[in-house]
Amino acid sequence: MTRPHARHLLVETALVGFAACGPCAAAGRPAPNPGLDPELFDDLVGWAVRLSGRGAAPESIRPTVQRLDAAGIARRVCPETPRSCQGLVGVYGSHDRTILLRDDLDLRDPTDQSFLVHELVHWLQHLADGDAIDASCRRVMAHEAEAYRVQNLYLARFRQWRRVGEVMRYMHCPDDGAGNSAGNSAGEPALEFGGVRDPHPIGVPVGHPRALGEPAGIDR
Repeated sequence: MTRPHARHLLVETALVGFAACGPCAAAGRPAPNPGLDPELFDDLVGWAVRLSGRGAAPESIRPTVQRLDAAGIARRVCPETPRSCQGLVGVYGSHDRTILLRDDLDLRDPTDQSFLVHELVHWLQHLADGDAIDASCRRVMAHEAEAYRVQNLYLARFRQWRRVGEVMRYMHCPDDGAGNSAGNSAGEPALEFGGVRDPHPIGVPVGHPRALGEPAGIDR
């Protein structure tokens, strides 16, 4: 899902940040994500790094994962028009490095794990590119395509036969076919079937990096 920079996604209310937690705070490390096994999270971060080919990041700037139901994610991402975001499974928010993830995903299952891997790729993209991650429609499309590619590699690695991201074949930037091949538009990717384009932004099954507010500073 994409939005112009002035209408960045995520939050209707404040998202959960890193809370101090005794030994974690003393060691300068983030608090564990509630309800998310830390060893599993470490493993999935490692897979996102390896399969994307992007560099690893310190634990101190890892994202927080918040589990919400489908309606809760839709309200947080699209508070004015939640119905347009009903299909979202996960979204990464660049303003506070928070991943919103559907609470009905079973993170013991590799297929469901792949959606968190997808969002972790967006986190790595944000670390590398900062605010430029969504500077244009083409950039948004490229980052989303990379996250789907890594997600599919993860699925294949664990012999899961589902493949995701097929909708990207039908996504187009507003300036496509208008004599502008640069793709520098800040507009939304639009969905096109049979030569007819849907003029409304759509929410693809997982979300690319967006947030309400300024991106979080990154201190390596």
